[in-house]
Amino acid sequence: MKKNSKELKLSILILLVSLAGLILVALVVLNAPRRPWLLTRNYVLRITPIGTHVDDVRATVSDIENWHGSGVFSDRGFTRTSASGELTVVGDKHMRARVSRNESSGHTIFSAVIYWGFDYNGNLINVYIRRFISS
Repeated sequence: MKKNSKELKLSILILLVSLAGLILVALVVLNAPRRPWLLTRNYVLRITPIGTHVDDVRATVSDIENWHGSGVFSDRGFTRTSASGELTVVGDKHMRARVSRNESSGHTIFSAVIYWGFDYNGNLINVYIRRFISS
């Protein structure tokens, strides 16, 4: 009888630890805007898909805590460096937002700049993310 009781307790403990781990993973993944180091191009494209108008991207960015938009630059697209070191301009316009995470002392320990490139009509054609880590 004692053996079954120990096995049951062990099974319950394993279940509770597994459940706690699953909840922790879900909280991290589902709360990406508060955890900028998890930002991926796929996540940004999920909330601002290709073809989204610049006004809708701007509204989306303004609704997310810790994302700081800096407007649309109508005169050119954003500049991106390829793996070979070649500079290319993406789009006819662009918008960027800065995302950062601060320590309690106020020092930024992670930041990212997200660039959205738009065509002449203001429709999204590409997204690029630059990540920075400071100490």
